[in-house]
Amino acid sequence: MLERLDGSVVELERAAPEQRQELHARVVAVWETRFHDLLEESDDESRRELVRSLDELVRYGRASSGEASAGDRGFAVAGTVDIRADRGSAAAGVMGDVAIGNPQQPGPGQS
Repeated sequence: MLERLDGSVVELERAAPEQRQELHARVVAVWETRFHDLLEESDDESRRELVRSLDELVRYGRASSGEASAGDRGFAVAGTVDIRADRGSAAAGVMGDVAIGNPQQPGPGQS
C-alpha cells in the first residue's frame, strides 16, 4: 500500500500543471476509498493504530507541501496576513466572545 501511495505522489509530481488539479482530485478520491475500506475491515485495536498512522501521514504531507494547517479554532497562514482594529473595534485571526465598550459600573455590594 505504501508503494502505491508513493506511486500516486510521483504521478502528481510529474503531472503537467494544467492537469495537476484534476489528477489531485482523482487521487484523493481513490485514496479516501482505500483508507475507508481499510479502516472498515480492521478490528478496533488495528483501527486505532491505523488512525494514528494516517493522522501522522496527513501532518507529514501538509508540512512537506508547505501548506499551512491548524486545528479546531486555529488560525494558519501560508503567506502574509494583515489584521487591524479600527475606531474602537476588535480584530483577530481567531476570536472568541468579545465585548467592546465601557464596562458597567458595579452595583451596590459589588466590587
